[in-house]
Amino acid sequence: MLKDNSGFFFIIASYGLPNKIVKETKIKEGEGNAGLAIKERSAIFMKKIKLSKDTFENRYKTDSFISYPIEDGGEIVGLLNLTDKKYDVYLSEKDLEAIVPTIERIKFVIKELKNRFRNV
Repeated sequence: MLKDNSGFFFIIASYGLPNKIVKETKIKEGEGNAGLAIKERSAIFMKKIKLSKDTFENRYKTDSFISYPIEDGGEIVGLLNLTDKKYDVYLSEKDLEAIVPTIERIKFVIKELKNRFRNV
């Protein structure tokens, strides 16, 4: 998810989510689990949570997820959300640690894109 000019975060890329959800989803700081990760400026890792049938999260195969905010220069510029590990296996603390290098690469790409478009 990336932050737009109005302060909302929207899905920029996904794997396995229906197009309708991708197009319609936008969150702001403090909204839901992803919004809480943004507000707290800290990753949220939940495993083996019990979800009611009417929650947004019920669309997922497993009941574990990670929401990891992407911070650059003191500002949250994006968010990485992970769920539904292959073979219906729960996400673990090792998964949380393993995504840190990916977050660093995403930060680099965002920073480079901002610089490139700023100079256009």
